[in-house]
Amino acid sequence: MEFDGTSLLTSDGDVVTFAADLSAPAEPKPLALTAAAGVINGEYALCHSTSAAGIALTLYHLEDGKAVQADSFSKTLTAAELESFRFVGRNTTVVNGTECSGAAYTWFDGVSLVSEFAEMGKSRNIRTLYDDPDGFTAAAYTNDGLVLLCGNRKQ
Repeated sequence: MEFDGTSLLTSDGDVVTFAADLSAPAEPKPLALTAAAGVINGEYALCHSTSAAGIALTLYHLEDGKAVQADSFSKTLTAAELESFRFVGRNTTVVNGTECSGAAYTWFDGVSLVSEFAEMGKSRNIRTLYDDPDGFTAAAYTNDGLVLLCGNRKQ
């Protein structure tokens, strides 16, 4: 059992079996344990997950030894769309603090395959990726902002 900020975590080895939000000690709330993946870059971590409601991206920043939520993004998808949903791409997740962080994903909307990159940070938008069926080939954050590489082209 351990505390992470205002969260209580119980685990069996490396696997968390129960988590609770204790920010209001008189009314503790259990936290949903979802399958999530992500990337850590310096003092930032970006987690992406799916649930029955859709997808969620959460950006955390390390402050005074605690993981503090810095930003988040969510998208609602239908059950049928979630069946085909995948976080994809060679560099699926980009983490550059609050300047620009995000993830690429794709799903079938019933008519066509949709590929997008959700961007969090100073600029918040969703970029639709038309050219690369695998999401995108590579991504980087430059002085010009987020650069997506599809084949040999920059977007």
